[in-house]
Amino acid sequence: MSSENRTSVPNSLNEHWMPFTSNKDFKKNPRLITEAKGVYLKTHHGKTQIDASSGLFCNPLGHGRREITEAVTKQLETLDYAQPFQQGFGGSFELATKISKHTPGDLNKIFLYNLWFYSG
Repeated sequence: MSSENRTSVPNSLNEHWMPFTSNKDFKKNPRLITEAKGVYLKTHHGKTQIDASSGLFCNPLGHGRREITEAVTKQLETLDYAQPFQQGFGGSFELATKISKHTPGDLNKIFLYNLWFYSG
């Protein structure tokens, strides 16, 4: 990660309303993430911290991994998103099949919520 010490915040914090956050408290004392690499995050104060929670939606593979960036780029060049209502995308069926091979017993119906892309 860059060793640059960033202490600035965006020109305004007023317009963005953050979910599940005490917005008034946050805007008095913002905690902004400026970079991510592997399991580490860097704050706008230049401090490094471990990404132990990955938020509500997980990133268990780490940040900034070249092989993931390349796979995502390849998929985005083909198809970035297809809404999943009354139509399908082959990649989501392939992913569901791969996941179901690792689930026990008859636990083999996979619900992929908000799947933006899949690259095998």
